[in-house]
Amino acid sequence: MLLREIIRKNDKFQRLGAIVAKLSHGERGSVTGLSGSLKAAVFSVLQEEMGRLLLFVASGRRSAETVRDDAQHILAPASVAFHVGNSQNTEPSSASVSILHALVSGKLSFVVTHPLVLLEMLPQRETLRGETVWIKTGSEYSFDHLLQSLNRLGFEKKDFVEGVGDY
Repeated sequence: MLLREIIRKNDKFQRLGAIVAKLSHGERGSVTGLSGSLKAAVFSVLQEEMGRLLLFVASGRRSAETVRDDAQHILAPASVAFHVGNSQNTEPSSASVSILHALVSGKLSFVVTHPLVLLEMLPQRETLRGETVWIKTGSEYSFDHLLQSLNRLGFEKKDFVEGVGDY
């Protein structure tokens, strides 16, 4: 894509190579001074160069949504997620859990969020794996085993599903 070549070859983006090298060696790195859609473009190229998950922390929710939208035009839309967070900060929201599952399964390459989300309490990776029931389309499962799993995980049987945790 022309945009990637421009970013890779432009003298103004030479720092990108240095940041890739830093991150490759386990060091932290940051990019500042970018505006508009250029943020998503540069970070999309950075993600491709690194070949691993990148976390983009925008200054606020609106900015994060814009970066997410721009990144989805550059990268595969399903590989980009916007971590909204839980405003009550009590337990992870269903959206947060969905993103965590996508991260654990390696389906995401670019996550966009804002600073308030970084304060949210998240479960440990091992806890998430141990408390997950994986169901694959076209596969057959024991109904009794599924009910046991739901009960073990604290789900409640109801006549009508009204919210998270009901079945």
